[in-house]
Amino acid sequence: MLLKKMIKLMIKQIALFFLLLFCTLFQVLGQAVAVNYIAGKTVAESGRLVVPYADIKVKKGKVVLYGTISDMDGNFKIVFDNADKQFKKKTHVVFSANGYKSQIIRSKKLLMQLSGEKVIINFNPNQVQLEKMKKKTGRKKITTRDS
Repeated sequence: MLLKKMIKLMIKQIALFFLLLFCTLFQVLGQAVAVNYIAGKTVAESGRLVVPYADIKVKKGKVVLYGTISDMDGNFKIVFDNADKQFKKKTHVVFSANGYKSQIIRSKKLLMQLSGEKVIINFNPNQVQLEKMKKKTGRKKITTRDS
């Protein structure tokens, strides 16, 4: 009688163990497949200089779907509600910062590259040649009657 109770208890424990293992396996596989965010760092000069407060927007045409700003260390993260449906359509991510050329990357390509790792966005300086300016004082010569 005691032996039968011990065997039933062991069977229940083994079944519970495999049930937990099965659930954990599906949770891990589900997280690996469904990438629902883009995270990374904004840098310049091949990573030697951090670009803080860069503007990151996920756009479909001219409509902004998601957006954020990188922090003072250049780190950013955008979390999506439903990445699969959003990125099957024509969307792109625009990275921009003052003094640097904007970068536009197709969202689908960016998600494929991710695989759980941070993306490094390398900005190139935007050099603008200013025109020469002529200095005008705007002062008029004053003439008096005595002179």
